[in-house]
Amino acid sequence: MLPQEGFKADAGAFPRKMRIRCKSEDVDAFICRLSLNGLFPIIRTEDIGAFNLEDKMARLHPWLKLFRSFKGIDFSRLHFDDWKKQGAIVTDNPSIRAAVYWNDTEALLVLANSESALPQRTTFKVNTEAFGWEGKTPLNLLERLSGKKLSVNGSLLRNQGVVLELPGYGYKVYQLKLETGRK
Repeated sequence: MLPQEGFKADAGAFPRKMRIRCKSEDVDAFICRLSLNGLFPIIRTEDIGAFNLEDKMARLHPWLKLFRSFKGIDFSRLHFDDWKKQGAIVTDNPSIRAAVYWNDTEALLVLANSESALPQRTTFKVNTEAFGWEGKTPLNLLERLSGKKLSVNGSLLRNQGVVLELPGYGYKVYQLKLETGRK
């Protein structure tokens, strides 16, 4: 779960509060792995040190991206299966793992390049019947951060899949919804 390099703790001026100092690649790897396990860490600006505002924002970027990816989601209405338990999403690349939140009308697909600092490409397939949805049901697939939308059906997702490329320790969150026919 922790990056290979490990974290260096520095009590600094606050002996009771430990500050974490690590490379940005380690933070990316950590956040990427948290996304696959349904964990959302709390970060405070004092935890990242006394830097100017621009440096603080750069250091907070991985956390802010994680929170933006799940903004507005009511987790109390969703079931969750982490990357070890879920069986609805399959990738053809062992470096890219998936986790899923779902209910009877929507699913959040979390795909993460959790095992490599290098960019990775995959085709992911989704068995929508694992959510209790009919196989030929029309669906809308929305990439949460970019807003890019794709209309698909369950059999396309299950048989052909969707091509995805992720940067090293990168992740994407997709929202998959049953198409209601309303605009």
